[in-house]
Amino acid sequence: MIKYSIVIATYNRYISLQELINRLTKQENNEELEIVIVDQTENYMEFSDSLSRQNITYIHSEVKGLSKSRNLGIQRAKGKYILIMDDDIMVETDYIRKLDEIVEKNECDVICGKILTMENNRPYSRYMSNKKTRINSINYNKCLSTTLCFNRKDLLRIGMFDNNFGVAAKYGGSEETDLILRMLWGNKKIVYYPELVVYHPKYDHALCGYNDVFKKSFTYGVGRGAMYRKHMEERIIWASKEFILSLLKSTVGFIGATLVLDFKGATRFSATLCGRVVGFMIYSNTHNIQSAHEK
Repeated sequence: MIKYSIVIATYNRYISLQELINRLTKQENNEELEIVIVDQTENYMEFSDSLSRQNITYIHSEVKGLSKSRNLGIQRAKGKYILIMDDDIMVETDYIRKLDEIVEKNECDVICGKILTMENNRPYSRYMSNKKTRINSINYNKCLSTTLCFNRKDLLRIGMFDNNFGVAAKYGGSEETDLILRMLWGNKKIVYYPELVVYHPKYDHALCGYNDVFKKSFTYGVGRGAMYRKHMEERIIWASKEFILSLLKSTVGFIGATLVLDFKGATRFSATLCGRVVGFMIYSNTHNIQSAHEK
């Protein structure tokens, strides 16, 4: 019986994906494990032929979009629990054993873990800590998609990821935050476990060109601004406060970076600020969870 389905959406990252698959197939108790790969790459045949393993389900999708791919994988998954993973991360061979120990304690409905950078083992996000924490409407930014574990029935019931959010969607980010908030509004208990660690490549904006920094930061900002606008429909005071705070943080960051002549940093903060304002303004309240998921 399959207990865990690991859903991995991928696009043209076969080397890192193959390394991740090799780690996952070496997990303890891997007979309870299923790997569901949703591949959006055009030239996929050579790679798909190498995945003819019993516990791997390979799906090629011509429909672009991170959330759409993840939702397709969730729908095809057979496990009781769904793990969301990026295609460029790395895990230890005892990752599933540690996860299983947490699941068996039955302490919560949603599990999220800690992300460290591959290069120096430092927290990938400033929100990562070494303390077990219950997630709420204040500290929700601890939850990033590549460490999330859900009960599949809960995911299907709440509507999975909103297809309007995420990479290659209208609003290019915050898809996992939107989902986590919907789980919270649905009275699901979410807990952050720092012992559950994955490793992710570090993104260093200082090594990127100004155009790349602006584009990436603006796109993610649009997603965050739209996400706050979406949640104003049910949590207007909370969403308004969080949106204003996010603008203030970006503004302070821009001023600070400018004062120390960190022009890449200033570009990042200004693009994030602009993106959040734009996303908030263009979000259409005609969207809803049912229409967001194309079938």
